[in-house]
Amino acid sequence: MGRRRVDLVSGVWVLLLFVAVYGVVLNVPVVKASGTIYIRADGSIDPPAAQISSIDNVTYSLTDNVASDTGGIVVERDNIVVDGAGYTLQATWGWGKGIDLFLRSNVTIQNMTIKAFLYGIYLDNSFSNSIVGNNITNNEYGGIWLDSSSNNNSIVGNNISLSNYGIYLESSSNNRIVGNMFANDGLVVWYSYGNVVEDNFVNGKPLVCFEGVSGVKIENAGQVIVIDCDDMNVENLNLSHTSIGIELWNTTNTKITGNNVANNWQGIWLCYSSNNSVVGNNVTENNEDGIYLWYSSNNVIYHNNFVNNTQQMFIGTPGYTNVWDYGYHSGGNFWSDYNGTDANSNGIGDTPYVIDANNTDNYPLMMLHVIPEFPSFLVLPLFMLFTMLAVVFIQRRIPSKQENDR
Repeated sequence: MGRRRVDLVSGVWVLLLFVAVYGVVLNVPVVKASGTIYIRADGSIDPPAAQISSIDNVTYSLTDNVASDTGGIVVERDNIVVDGAGYTLQATWGWGKGIDLFLRSNVTIQNMTIKAFLYGIYLDNSFSNSIVGNNITNNEYGGIWLDSSSNNNSIVGNNISLSNYGIYLESSSNNRIVGNMFANDGLVVWYSYGNVVEDNFVNGKPLVCFEGVSGVKIENAGQVIVIDCDDMNVENLNLSHTSIGIELWNTTNTKITGNNVANNWQGIWLCYSSNNSVVGNNVTENNEDGIYLWYSSNNVIYHNNFVNNTQQMFIGTPGYTNVWDYGYHSGGNFWSDYNGTDANSNGIGDTPYVIDANNTDNYPLMMLHVIPEFPSFLVLPLFMLFTMLAVVFIQRRIPSKQENDR
């Protein structure tokens, strides 16, 4: 018994020695979680032993990876540079904000990996700041969040991925969003205008954002945002794994047709947008809403397939009415959660699909609608053409048959 105990103790010491030696050889980092780091208004760093340093109270550089069990870095000083120096700022509990800028100006955040917070970088009422060349990933709510008149900021050349919303602009205008790469998220605009959005890509395809134009046909995009526009056409796109597939703000007379909008955080947004048509789209398996309407009315929405979205539709402003079908013979939309019957087997549900008091699909489809949508205005001309061809064919066959009978 004593010998076995000695052997066990010896084995433990050998194992500890092995880990110690090879931990050094392989340079395995041992990261200890810390609390929030503050760059104070007077230029000091709190706590003084944090993994960040500055020799001039202007440029602050990380000196090691930072793992925080609360927030990341709170900046209380203007006119500085926070340089990640290639290091990582990471939350250990998926909480807080990686970089917190409140009432700040002329702060540059650069060359840093920020991950696993609720918000990667959060600007609140902060202006003329720069966010450049960072890798911002796996922050649950937003990679970069601009709120409360955070105007005239530059967000340039960042890699942003795996957040519900890659960049979220709320009441923040005249910002530059240029040359960013989004993977499995994208840009969201909410009450924000005059932003320059150029040369960004979502999952390898262009992020298309138009403001104040008309008559544009959008045929190649990884995400579509249309603001203050008229007579736009969003057609035949595959929009998947982004924040919002198609977003319309204050836009009218726009056609959204033949698109596959799937596996996004939200599928289609209509905000302050009326008299548009959403026809013949696949809206499937979006994590929050298939289609979201906010202060939007008189939109025509039919022949779409709403399949397995967490919530098929959301109407945030009661009292606004939209049209959800194209009459009895044509039908409305296919809803995967419709539980009605079809007693006469005509492909249309016997009972309406009720959305709210002002919105009802009177003729829900019992089967998936075939997409792309076939233009209805071609039905009659093609029918007449085929009829004429049939008549000509029959007329030619009759003389041939008569000659053979002779």
